[in-house]
Amino acid sequence: MYRRASGRSAFLTPVILASLSAALLLCAAVLLLLASRFGHDVTEPQQLNHLSVSSENSAAPSVTGAKREERGIWIASVFNINFPSKSGLSAEQLRAELDDIVETADSVGLNSIYFQVRPSSDALYDSKIFPVSKYLGDTLPEGFDPLAYIIERAHERGIALHAWINPLRASADTNDLSKLPEHSPARKNPSYSVAYKSQRYYDCGIPEVRQLVADGIAEIINNYDIDGIIFDDYFYPYPENGVSFDDGATFQKYGGAYSDIGDFRRDSVNKLVKLCYDTVKALDPECRFGIAPFGIWKNDDGKNGGSATNGLSSYSAIYCDTLAWIKGGYVDYVAPQIYWQFSTSVARYDVLVRWWNAVLSEYPNVDLYISHAAYRASEWASGEIRNQIEYARSERAYAGSILYGYASVKADEAGLAADLKKAFSSDIVYTSIYSDGSPVSVNTPQNGAYVDSTGTYLIGTCDPGFPLYFNGKPVSVTKSGLFSVYTAISEGENRFVFSQNGTETVHIINGGKKNTSGGWTGYATLPDFRIVSVSPSLKTIVNGGETLSLSVTAPHGAEVTATLGNYTIKLNPTINPVGKAENYKEIYAGELTLPEVSSLTSLGCIVFNASRNGRTASLQGAEISVLEKNGSFPVSVKNDDTLLKISPTSWYYDDFKPQASGMTDNAVRLENGFYKLRMGGYISASNAEIVSGDVPLADVSRMFMHYTYETTTLRFYTGVNVPVHTAVTGGKFIVTLFNCSSVNPDAYVFHRSNPLFSDFSVTCDQKTQTVTYSFEMYDAENYYGCHFIYKDEAVCVILTNPVGFERENMLTGKTIVLDAGHGGTDPGALGPVRGFSEKDINLAIVLEAQNRLELAGARVILTRSDDSYVSIDDRMARYNEICPDLAVSVHQNSMDFSADITKIRGLVSLWFADSGRMLAECVSSGISKKIGRLERPVAQQRLAMLRNPKFPASLVEVGFITCVEEVEVMRKHGVSDAAAGICDAVFNFFTRQQDYILYDRSGSRTLVADPVVYYFSQRNG
Repeated sequence: MYRRASGRSAFLTPVILASLSAALLLCAAVLLLLASRFGHDVTEPQQLNHLSVSSENSAAPSVTGAKREERGIWIASVFNINFPSKSGLSAEQLRAELDDIVETADSVGLNSIYFQVRPSSDALYDSKIFPVSKYLGDTLPEGFDPLAYIIERAHERGIALHAWINPLRASADTNDLSKLPEHSPARKNPSYSVAYKSQRYYDCGIPEVRQLVADGIAEIINNYDIDGIIFDDYFYPYPENGVSFDDGATFQKYGGAYSDIGDFRRDSVNKLVKLCYDTVKALDPECRFGIAPFGIWKNDDGKNGGSATNGLSSYSAIYCDTLAWIKGGYVDYVAPQIYWQFSTSVARYDVLVRWWNAVLSEYPNVDLYISHAAYRASEWASGEIRNQIEYARSERAYAGSILYGYASVKADEAGLAADLKKAFSSDIVYTSIYSDGSPVSVNTPQNGAYVDSTGTYLIGTCDPGFPLYFNGKPVSVTKSGLFSVYTAISEGENRFVFSQNGTETVHIINGGKKNTSGGWTGYATLPDFRIVSVSPSLKTIVNGGETLSLSVTAPHGAEVTATLGNYTIKLNPTINPVGKAENYKEIYAGELTLPEVSSLTSLGCIVFNASRNGRTASLQGAEISVLEKNGSFPVSVKNDDTLLKISPTSWYYDDFKPQASGMTDNAVRLENGFYKLRMGGYISASNAEIVSGDVPLADVSRMFMHYTYETTTLRFYTGVNVPVHTAVTGGKFIVTLFNCSSVNPDAYVFHRSNPLFSDFSVTCDQKTQTVTYSFEMYDAENYYGCHFIYKDEAVCVILTNPVGFERENMLTGKTIVLDAGHGGTDPGALGPVRGFSEKDINLAIVLEAQNRLELAGARVILTRSDDSYVSIDDRMARYNEICPDLAVSVHQNSMDFSADITKIRGLVSLWFADSGRMLAECVSSGISKKIGRLERPVAQQRLAMLRNPKFPASLVEVGFITCVEEVEVMRKHGVSDAAAGICDAVFNFFTRQQDYILYDRSGSRTLVADPVVYYFSQRNG
């Protein structure tokens, strides 16, 4: 005898297209929800009436039994959806289809089949109670029993087989009893069923009907080695406007104890469910009994304990009180049909999973399986179903997944079969959820924190062995005891109470901003009579005739002057402090008009003097030089990678590309530590020096291309090391040469066989004195960075070519920098677990990725290899020193306290320099596929670790440390998966470059020797 290797079930049958036209409407939101569950049948359940979630469940065990993860597939027979493919097939044909179903399930890692054996008061097995299903034929072909056969074949593969029953649907496509088989229970007992539109439903309020359903279950258990019995959600029909279910006579006869017919219907369904559960357990205690209810029990109205949704409520619309079955203990599991996406606003997948998880945490003897809409895989975002499975796996009550949409799995629609194989590539064995004695601890925001918003999240840890309550309501907890809630807050003190296993924990959050002013503290004072903080303090070169602003900090009440050469001016107080202190700080300011000169002239250094009651102080300021009208002076860049800014205060990301050593230009002024150049940009005085002579405008006499395996070099013969800027825009690589008055458009060498560009054009703008070359790119992503040098009277733009890799050598010769974000005194973002902050996760991922990449032959360099603090400047300097083939910075995302982090998750890969675009895409795809996580769109973002334009760099936010479900995964296998994803990304990054590498006819990579300079009168390459 095969004994259930697992035991769970649940499902809703898809309503086939033909019957969808008759599908039910409640409101616009209901229609959306019903559309999203497109793929079950049409019937409904009922309820008891209460949801008590405010009291602790003393029955919560410290240990639950070990069990394997349920990985099921629904096989629908109604309307011949999955099996049989059509009516009237031979026994041989039926065997072949069932063999294929078992093989398909096994091939994608599933361990349970939910086989629809009674779609509508009929049977796909040998029954004495129900007629043979018309979807099979008039009789069982050649005595062949599909249920017995699939049980045998499934058990041979270690796959459990559950009988899926629609208990109350008498007919799916007619309301005419005369059209039913003569020995159909509905036809033999006309009073048992009610016509509803084009279908018939058994009246659950009739005791004999409930017994009929139970007898049918008993027949299956007595005759077949079945592992489970599963009902889907068709009890009372889904309502349609203007159509009523005519069970008034039944209510009048049996509903005397109820004033409301809805309560009577719910109680009738509850009685049916309990009767069937008792029947199953009486005949075979090991046989599992479960129900797959509609995904929404109730929509939360602030008091009823429902979910934060806005769709059809199974409690009121179809009279199903799933919580009554759970609390009554007459289901072994529930498998809610959550056939919506994470992004479905009226019924978010994550909101519902967390709600069911929270509810079932009080009832550990009832397992939670999630039913997924696999049939929608092709219309949803790539990987949605796998993301749903991975997300649900984190939850405390989760014990498995069941997929509706066998055809989509079979056809591998949108890579669904492959995704399932990845999701189920390793067993998740629930060895036990047990009490570890952990107290409730809110890690962030900390107790007493101030949050200036109308809401805040609270995340932390608790004992996973007991249900957790927040202000009396159950909380969704992960398998290791991580929790998160989002709650409204008001101004002032907010007291929140967490309770678990009889112990209360109070956490206080203050709404509003903390007052840090402390009141007025008076004027600042100097320690004695002295001068401080003069301006200008840095060497200054400006035009003659300009007004120079001067200021100085000196004691209050002093006479203060500024002397520059032969000029002395008085400076006036600006603060005028009141009080008796002797040396209050005062700021004195004034303006000095500079003399006009005929050439660059130094006026010497400013001297500031102060005197008061016989006491004096003096301090020297900056040297001031004056230029003649429209004058300039030459400066030269001292170091490679010197920033060329658009203004002294501009952000790096808006600036020109860093310049090479020796770049020269005429400066028109020096002020506040920056030279302003003729071309309009600014260079820090610390990175440039004044040189002799003058810098003339350049003529671009010719352009010359040269390439090797590693680089493509563009040489612009200017005779002067002019400023240069590059950008990738609209599929073009743009090179702008400044301070250029002319260009010879016909003097060039352009090799069309190069790996980067297909063509080019050139323009000269006399007004801005720039020459711009525009190179058509084969692909905007086929760009890996560049840098500048000046050699042999040419400005050289050196671009990195696509390099790829040879499989046999793997990553040999490749240099990769991995950066573990934060570290040491900088923990990064805080999550639910104390001592497990962002810096810890980042380092763990990087260390494992290093091992994997080194095994593949790469040279891997880390910016930090332990819990040490490394500044951003030091990290960027390390990047620049190494200039690797690529760099990946690893981080974890987080959200502000005001965000509802219970709904925010996913991975995002970022780039800034154009060279990082393809790498960011590879990193995003590589990690998200490996870890089964939402892949947010790759984005360009202004981040320091991404700004180096010389090589590809990406920063990846692997997940949200504020999402407890993602942290749960990260603490288990997420680190290893993320590291493996980085390795996949690196391989994919080099693989994608293969398309652009040049090969000769023999298949070898082409190497072009440095050709001599050619001149062409026509552009023929």
